[in-house]
Amino acid sequence: MRSSVSLLLLLLRTAVTGLPVPAIANILWGCSRALDTGMVVYYTTLSRLIADLKKAQAQRHLKRRWRIYLRPALLVIDEVGYMQLNHQEAELLFRLISERYKHSSVILTSNKYFSDWGELLSNNVLATALLNRLLHHSHVVNIRGQTYRLRDRLKVGIQTVPPATLSADG
Repeated sequence: MRSSVSLLLLLLRTAVTGLPVPAIANILWGCSRALDTGMVVYYTTLSRLIADLKKAQAQRHLKRRWRIYLRPALLVIDEVGYMQLNHQEAELLFRLISERYKHSSVILTSNKYFSDWGELLSNNVLATALLNRLLHHSHVVNIRGQTYRLRDRLKVGIQTVPPATLSADG
């Protein structure tokens, strides 16, 4: 069952922040609600998505595999930004987002600012085109602050130590 309204939710956080538990809970709650209404939901990380599509492409089964990512009413792509994509990989991501654009919902999490997506996709033009589609009908949630793991350590009195700088003299 396809949703009649497409939604794009971008959850952006700094590399050290991670998704706080309330954000994860909201994603899971949203997926649960979607499942309760009979919608198909698919979760993957960007690295798994790209590896899967490249494997299917190498085996000449991309068209068949493509349906797995186009069929769900809601596709959740996590960890966008932890790996830099080469041109072929960036084109696969662009094609997927383009084909889902205005038809199906996407939740995407990233640790990169939009200004860094040209580097992430190894192509500024492709990054601009992808961001145009992603941002057109999206809700962007920008999460800032300390990582919850570090915050918990600071609560119990464990101080973080900045990395030491060693001189050439020893």
